Amino acid sequence: MKKDGKVTYGISNKLNGQVDYRPDSTKEREGNKIKYFNSLGIDPSYIVGAGLVHGNNVTAVSKDDRGTTIPSVDGLVSNDEGVVLCLTVADCLPVYFYNVDKTVIGIAHAGWRGVVGSIVTEVLKKIDKEYGVSAQDMCIEIGPHIHPCHFRVQEDILDNFIDYPDCILRKNGEIFIDLAGIVKHQLRGCSVPEKQITLSDVCTHCNQDFFSYRRDRPEKVEVQTAWITMRG
Repeated sequence: MKKDGKVTYGISNKLNGQVDYRPDSTKEREGNKIKYFNSLGIDPSYIVGAGLVHGNNVTAVSKDDRGTTIPSVDGLVSNDEGVVLCLTVADCLPVYFYNVDKTVIGIAHAGWRGVVGSIVTEVLKKIDKEYGVSAQDMCIEIGPHIHPCHFRVQEDILDNFIDYPDCILRKNGEIFIDLAGIVKHQLRGCSVPEKQITLSDVCTHCNQDFFSYRRDRPEKVEVQTAWITMRG
């Protein structure tokens, strides 16, 4: 868990079990969610979840949405205190947003399709449209995710990354993509200052403390939950 003023954000890990907020969650995952957030002093009923479709749709939510999951979105933004924005990841990038005045928060689920679709740009546009906060006033952290050491791709999807040649890495005849590097390019292109962008050095594939779909290939996806909230 990290804190900057009244903004707090974090991500669960294997020690917390699978933490899931969705309506079809199992009783075990629901129990893990309640236990995890209670341990942080956060009311689980304040959660607003993203339904996740590996796209770039973003929506603004408020206190009225607490206890719900918003379908077909991979990004959430809010300016309400007491709302906990949540999404699940299992190698994809959790991206946290908050402005320097700590009055707006956001979160994005950035799988490779979301990265290609510039979901971080869409979050910044939504924050500007809804709350009048410009990208240059935003602080962004990219949380634990699969690093280029293990994000290997085949030639058939390589064209999706052609605009970011310095993020395409070749080693021993294989191709690897630096997804976080692409996201940083996109953020800088939106005028977010470099000093306001933070990147986690934790690779979910390398670090056994986290669930990793690419490493473990489970029959059913195992997930951790990323979240952000503001409290007065």
